[in-house]
Amino acid sequence: MRLRLCRGFSMVELLVALVAGLIIVGTATTLYVSIIRANATSVQLSSLNLGMQGLLDVMERDIRRAGYFANATLNLQRDATGNPVIAPTDRTAMFSLTVSAGSTTLQDLQQVTVTDPLYDCILLRYDANDDGTIAGSNEILGYRFKNAARGLEFQQWATVADQLSSPSQCADDDGWNNISQDGQVQLTAVTFAINPASGFSSPTGQRTITISMIGQSQQKPALSLTLQRQVRIRNDQY
Repeated sequence: MRLRLCRGFSMVELLVALVAGLIIVGTATTLYVSIIRANATSVQLSSLNLGMQGLLDVMERDIRRAGYFANATLNLQRDATGNPVIAPTDRTAMFSLTVSAGSTTLQDLQQVTVTDPLYDCILLRYDANDDGTIAGSNEILGYRFKNAARGLEFQQWATVADQLSSPSQCADDDGWNNISQDGQVQLTAVTFAINPASGFSSPTGQRTITISMIGQSQQKPALSLTLQRQVRIRNDQY
């Protein structure tokens, strides 16, 4: 009777198999970690984009309405010689731009003329309740970028006189509230540019405001995003 001897793996074969297995496991683990990190970055970027887009949406809605008041169309009436039939009923129903860190005088955009039209503060006014006047905190408001707070700030005033009480209104800290601290977005720059940068508005022309915003993720500061939004001033001719 012949006996069969069962031969197992040698030590070298076991070591080779072990090393090959470790390489496969290590590769799979590295790939898994990379996918998890990519997904986390994608989620953070999406949250950053949504947060910044939300801030732009809020400002865009107010900028589009700036200058509106119920009887504004009366200002477009002209006589036979092309002159206005009546004087504008409310020239304060526009908005202003300024540089909060400097000494730039607030200028109504009916007459704004600038060399470098980049501002970090915008003051808005419009007739929210259609009563033909500009009054009340829901009709007189402003937005500004505050570098120290790394955020977008918002304020409302009771009267136009309060809003335009001094050229440093955009520089004063009283009454401004940060509306961008949601745990996701940290802003590094917000600017407003008007195009064209000079001249008066006209019954047939409308200018645009370009909002530029740069932000970074609070959880991952290395992750940054730059957005731009062009907003047409619908009531510029008024």
